[in-house]
Amino acid sequence: MESKHKKGNQDPNFRPLKSFRYNPHLHPPVANNKQLVLAKNLSRSYGIQESSILRLIMYVDIALHWVINRDIGNFYNDLNEISDFEKEPFSIEKLTFSGPGETPGTHCSFEITNPYLIDRVYNSLIDLLNFQQIIKNKESDQKKASKSVIRKVANELYRELTAEEKITGSKPLYIIGYIFSIYGVGFKDNEPIMTEKEFNAVKKTIKRKDVSSDGSYLKYLSGAVKAYIEI
Repeated sequence: MESKHKKGNQDPNFRPLKSFRYNPHLHPPVANNKQLVLAKNLSRSYGIQESSILRLIMYVDIALHWVINRDIGNFYNDLNEISDFEKEPFSIEKLTFSGPGETPGTHCSFEITNPYLIDRVYNSLIDLLNFQQIIKNKESDQKKASKSVIRKVANELYRELTAEEKITGSKPLYIIGYIFSIYGVGFKDNEPIMTEKEFNAVKKTIKRKDVSSDGSYLKYLSGAVKAYIEI
């Protein structure tokens, strides 16, 4: 019988965590303020390195929009060149960086020929360009990730938090809930996971069956996430 995890990785609309090549030098500068603040707060509260939690936060952003952005040939002319290369790859012997010199008519450049560095730069370039496109199209995109993809992404986080970061108890559920709350998505139709500010506002006004006057935000997050994790 085929496992759920294996089947999930074969879904063309789903991007597993292992496929996201996080670069600590390239990705943090393009993270938005919500992502950076959340990474700092979760790092302080749960003892995870800030870079490690930011990696998970940015992975979720990309994975939730992967269905929209996986065809990189539709972006820009430069990305079309990359798409063509992916179809018929060849050995890259050097990378050349060039630009105008300090005086008119002059030209400066330098080359990278080390195969290891070339591979790292190329892989980082792929993820960085994809991520920037996601940011630019976020408000105009009409399609959203399916509930199936959202669930798979949540389980990727849970496995990483428990197996690699050694986070125990309900803490992984809290962390997943916090991350999902900043993207306005959830596991139920028309019920995205609320931020703590939204949760507190609901407690004071409209009653929801999953929000009681004496319930905490962490309890709410745990309940919102737990039923969809393959523990």
